[in-house]
Amino acid sequence: MRLRRLLPILLLLALAGTIWKKGVSPHLPPKPGPGLALGISVPAERVLAPTWTSVRSGPWRVVRITLPWAQVEPEKGTYRWDPWARAVKQLHQEGYIPLLVLDTTPSWARAPEDADNPFAPPQNPADMAEFAREVARQLGPWVQYYQVWDEPNIAPHWGHREADPLGYVQLLQRVALALRDTDPDARILPAGLAPTLDPGRVNRNDLAYLDAFLRLGGGEWIDVLAWEPYGFHRPPEDPPAEEVLNFRRAELARAILVHHGLQDLPMWSVAFGWHAIPHSPWDGVSRDRQAYYAQRAVTWAEEHWPWMDVLIWTHAWPAAPPSDPLWGFALWEPDGTPRAVARTLATFPPRTPPTPQAHPSPLWLPMAQGDAWEMEFSGDLNLEVGVGPRWFTFWAWVDGRPAQGLPRDERGWAYVNTYAAREGREIRVRVRGRPGERHVLRLVAGPGDPIWPVWRRVPEADPRSMWGAWLAGVGTFLGVWLFLRGGWAGWLRTARDGPPWAVRGWQWGLVLSGGMVPFTSQLVQVGDRSLVLPEVGLEGALLLAGLAVLGQSARGRRWKSHPVAWEKALSLSLVAGVLVAHGVLHRDDPAVWVALRSRVLFPLLLFALLWGSDKDTRIRFLRMLLWGGTAVALWALLQGPEDVGAGIARLHGFFGSPNHLALVLIRLLPFALLWPAIHGGRLSRWEGWGIGGILLLTLALTGSRGAWFIALPVMALTLKPRGRAGQVWVGTGLLAGLLLLWHRDGGTWTARVRIWKGLWRLLEDHGWWGIGLGRFAQVYPRYALPDAWREPLLYHGHNVALTTLTWVGMPAAVAVFYWLGQELRARPSSPLGRAAWSSLLAGLAFGMVDAFWALPDLAYLTAIGLLFISEERVD
Repeated sequence: MRLRRLLPILLLLALAGTIWKKGVSPHLPPKPGPGLALGISVPAERVLAPTWTSVRSGPWRVVRITLPWAQVEPEKGTYRWDPWARAVKQLHQEGYIPLLVLDTTPSWARAPEDADNPFAPPQNPADMAEFAREVARQLGPWVQYYQVWDEPNIAPHWGHREADPLGYVQLLQRVALALRDTDPDARILPAGLAPTLDPGRVNRNDLAYLDAFLRLGGGEWIDVLAWEPYGFHRPPEDPPAEEVLNFRRAELARAILVHHGLQDLPMWSVAFGWHAIPHSPWDGVSRDRQAYYAQRAVTWAEEHWPWMDVLIWTHAWPAAPPSDPLWGFALWEPDGTPRAVARTLATFPPRTPPTPQAHPSPLWLPMAQGDAWEMEFSGDLNLEVGVGPRWFTFWAWVDGRPAQGLPRDERGWAYVNTYAAREGREIRVRVRGRPGERHVLRLVAGPGDPIWPVWRRVPEADPRSMWGAWLAGVGTFLGVWLFLRGGWAGWLRTARDGPPWAVRGWQWGLVLSGGMVPFTSQLVQVGDRSLVLPEVGLEGALLLAGLAVLGQSARGRRWKSHPVAWEKALSLSLVAGVLVAHGVLHRDDPAVWVALRSRVLFPLLLFALLWGSDKDTRIRFLRMLLWGGTAVALWALLQGPEDVGAGIARLHGFFGSPNHLALVLIRLLPFALLWPAIHGGRLSRWEGWGIGGILLLTLALTGSRGAWFIALPVMALTLKPRGRAGQVWVGTGLLAGLLLLWHRDGGTWTARVRIWKGLWRLLEDHGWWGIGLGRFAQVYPRYALPDAWREPLLYHGHNVALTTLTWVGMPAAVAVFYWLGQELRARPSSPLGRAAWSSLLAGLAFGMVDAFWALPDLAYLTAIGLLFISEERVD
C-alpha cells in the first residue's frame, strides 16, 4: 500500500515540471491597444484637391494611397514622384498616417507574355527591390507603412499565369529587405487578397492562398497582415464560413494566423465596405443600408476583434468618371458633399493605431544556387534558419573545413536542409567552434528553392525548459511504474460486475470501437471539429466503465491487486517518461500532443478496456474489427485502382498510399483465416473464409512488395496451415503476388536505404532520448541526404527499429523490444493467440521496411495483438 500512496506525489512532480516549463513560454500576452482606428483609400490627386477639406473633420487617421511603379519609373532609372510625393508629405504634415501601396510594373520590367498588363509582377524581383529602395529614400521621411502589391490571388494581378504564393513570397522578401535596409523604421504589409471562392489556379481562394503564403514563410517578412473583409450584400454580423464571402471572413483569416503560430501579428483591413448603386456588379445594397451596415461593422470590430487595429474604407473618393461603378463605394460626392455612410462613420472618435513591432531583417537571404555568405564567431554558434515545404540546402564550412556539429553527405560535406512538412517557421542550427578562438563560417546556397533565410544569431535555450521537461519525465516514469507494479490495473476487472446497464454500455462501446479501428485515418467532420472514430467509441466506453467501477465501489466491493510483469512495466514507464518530457519541452507544438494521443494514449486505453473485458466481449470485438476491415477493403475495391506512380494501377481506398492499406489488411488477415477455429461453428467457416478472400484480393491489388514478398510468407510460416485448403491459400497468394509484381523497379528500395542513412545521422545527435512523437516530419529533413528529396515528406522512418529509436531513444527502445521479444518468443496454442502472434510477426516483418506502430491505426492493431497474445497464454 505504501507504493500506492506515493502515486499522487509523483503525479504532482510531473505536473510541477509542466508548470516550470510553462513559466518560460516564448509567447508574451498581447498588449491592449488604444482602440480601432479608421482609414480611407483614396488616389493621391484627391489629397491635393481643394475638396480635401471635407475629409479633415472626420475620424480618419490612416490614408491608403497606391504608388504605381509603372507611372513613377516608366523608364529604368527615370523617376516621376509627383503627385505622390506631395500627397504623402501633406498627409504627414496634417497628422495622417500614409499607407503606401507599391503596385503595378513598368513595361521594361515585365515578362514578354505580360507586355500589355501593368498589373503583372516584374520578371526579376530585384528590379522592384531597387525601386522600393528608391521609394524609401525619397518618401521614407513621411511614410512608415508600405504594402507590397495588391490582390495577387486573382487575374490580372499576377499576369498571364497561375496565382503563385511562392512567387509572391520571393517578391515580398526582396522588396521587404530593400525597404528595411533603407528605412529601418519601415513597417511592411503584404498584399491584400481579393475575396473569392474560386478554387482554380488563375483565381485562387483567398483563405487557401493565405494558408500557402504562411506555409512558405511569408509571415516572417511582414509586421501586419492585410485583409479585405468586403461585406457584399450580407450584414456585418453574418457568421463566417469558408463557402461564404462576408465581413466576418476576417475571422477565418485570423484563425489561419493562429494555426501558423502568428497569433501576435496584428491585422489591418486595407479594403472593406458595401457597394451601393443599382445593378451593382458586387452584390450591392441601398445607400441607407450601406451606412447602417458600416456603423454595425465598426461596432462589431471594436467589440469582437481586438487583433484588428485599422479598418480602411475602400474607394472612398475615386478618381474616376461619375459613371464608374467604383462610385458605389464612395463616402463623398465628386464635389466633396458627404454621403450617408460618411456621416455615419464620422460619429466614431478618431484614434491612432498602435505601432506594430518590426521584424528584423535576416542575416542572409540567398538569391540563387552558389550564393555565399560569411561571418566570424567564437565558441559555438547558434543560428536561426527559416524552414518550410520547399526543398533547399546550405553547405557549411568553418575555417575552410566542413562545419562540426552538422550532418554530412556522402562526400563528407556539412549541410543544412531547410525542408519542413508544416508551415514555414525556424530551426536552430548549432555550428561548433573552439572557445576563445575566432572562426569564419561560410555558407553556400545549394540546390532547391532559395527562399529560406538565415534569420538571426540566437543564444542558448533557457535551461529551465530542459529541467522542467526532465522533472515531468521522471515524475511520469515513476508514477506509471508504481501504477503498474503497485497493482492499480486490477480495478479495471471490477468493471465487469457493476450495474448491468453500465456493464452492457461500456462493453458494447468497446465492441463498436472494434469496427471503427480500420477507419482511424478517415476523419469525420462535425461542425468545426474533426473526430477520430475509434476515439469517440473508446471515450464513451471509458466513461461507462468508470461508472461501473464507481457502482462497485459504492457497494463496498474492493478490487484485487494485479501487478504487471516488470519488463512490461519498465518499457511502458520509460516510454511514458520520455514522451511526456518531449511533450513538455515542445508543448507549443500541437502535433506533439496529437501524436501522443493518437499513437499511445488511445491504443493503451483500448488495450486496458480489452484487458478488463470478458472473453465473449473480446470475441464480439474481434468480429466487429474484421467486418470493419472488410468494409475498408470493399471501399477500396469499389473505388478501383489508381496509378500512383509505381508502374501499375494500385488500390489504396481512402488511405494515403497503397502500402498503408496493405499494412492494415495484413494485420487482419490471420484473424480472418483462423476465425472458424476462434469462433467455432459451420457458419463461422464461411464467414472467416469469405472475409479472408476479400482481404486477400484487396491486398493483392495494392501491389505492395513488402506485403507479398515479406509479410505474407512470414504469416504463412507462423500460421502453419494444415491440409490442402491452407496450402492452396498460401500458394495462391504467393503466385498472385509474383504475377502482379513482375517488373523491375529498385527505386523504392534505393530510397529506403537513403532514408535510413539520414536516420543514422539523426540518431548520432538524438540517439539516447530521441526526438519524441509528432516531430519526425520536422526534424528528419535536417538530416536527410541532400539528394534524398524524392521523398522528403515522411512521418516515420520506414523501419520499426529506427523509428522507435528516433521516438524514444536507446534505453526506452531496448526495453520496448525486450518486452516485445518476451511476448513473441513462443507460439501460443489457442487459435486466437496464434492468429494474434501471426499478425504481429507479419506486421513486424513488414515493419522492417515500412511502419509497424508508427501510424495510429497500426498502433491500435499492435495493442490488440499484444492483448490477445498475453491473455490467451494466461487463459
